[in-house]
Amino acid sequence: MIYTTYDLPRVAAKPHDVQMAPDGWIYYNDFNDNVIGKLDPETGETAEWRLPDPVDLFPELAAEGPMVPVGNRTIQPDGQGKFYLSPPGYRGGAGYFVVFDTESETFEYYPGTGAFVAPQSMHVDGNVWFNSGGQLQQAQLLGDGKWTGTPVPTEKRLSAYDFYPDSKNNVYGAGRESTEFWRVDAKTLEVTYYPIPEEPRGETAFGGGSRRGLFDSQDRAWFAGYDGNYIGKLDPSLPAGQAVELFPIPRPWFYPYMAQGGDDGYVWVNSESADHVGRMNEETGEWNFYRLPKDPEHWEANMRHVYVQPPERDGLPSSLWVGKNHQGQIVHIEPLAP
Repeated sequence: MIYTTYDLPRVAAKPHDVQMAPDGWIYYNDFNDNVIGKLDPETGETAEWRLPDPVDLFPELAAEGPMVPVGNRTIQPDGQGKFYLSPPGYRGGAGYFVVFDTESETFEYYPGTGAFVAPQSMHVDGNVWFNSGGQLQQAQLLGDGKWTGTPVPTEKRLSAYDFYPDSKNNVYGAGRESTEFWRVDAKTLEVTYYPIPEEPRGETAFGGGSRRGLFDSQDRAWFAGYDGNYIGKLDPSLPAGQAVELFPIPRPWFYPYMAQGGDDGYVWVNSESADHVGRMNEETGEWNFYRLPKDPEHWEANMRHVYVQPPERDGLPSSLWVGKNHQGQIVHIEPLAP
């Protein structure tokens, strides 16, 4: 293994999510501050931008109360050089998300939307998904903070901790305590459900459901069962009752936060509190665990959203980028052999 640790220059930096942009830089958000930053993996150079206070852009939000700089919880790519950030603070219940253009280094706010937004496949039909007050919407962004949306017509609340689109921009989600995944068709808005099996789950498991995940190139969703100590795979090509498969993590109290397939036969998973990341061979079921470099002042490598980098050379497996949310560091984890 090769571990490369990058210290972020801002002492209070808390990199919650990490993502690689088309330009090769690693972008990150901040859990406790209204900041988005980027890191050059070759030189360690960093740059950061502070998000404008939305009241300066939308005075009507001032009536909702003061800005609370609680940071931003997700940073999602559209694959075209833009990142979508969840609210940089909370203003009396007013929802909005922010679009950051990496080329122009500018922000665009969309008020009246919601905290979680999924733009990964919006290039397919121009639609972006967001959840506002438990109501999932399919929306077209018109620019200048304006949008038009269509609520998904369902009487059942589409609970989700996170949701993610497939390659056709159909969107899927499940809550941390959910017993099923839901799917919304991008064209018809029809809702389909996939039951999550009760077993197998890992040792010290408390329940089922999903936390964070992502689709792979085969249109299968890999997700982390945080409360069940497992990772899961949702394959929509299979009948609904057979679509979800669980893989228990052979290490107690792992608390997996996100799972992502590397498109090389390996699936990566990080932990919120175990100081390790895991990698599973999908074909054999074999696991490897890698301990992050020890920070002498902290024992816990708190990790959230991760990025799996595809292999750059034949014979080498995928690698993993993680942010150490409590230490102001970003780490690249590179296996030297399968």
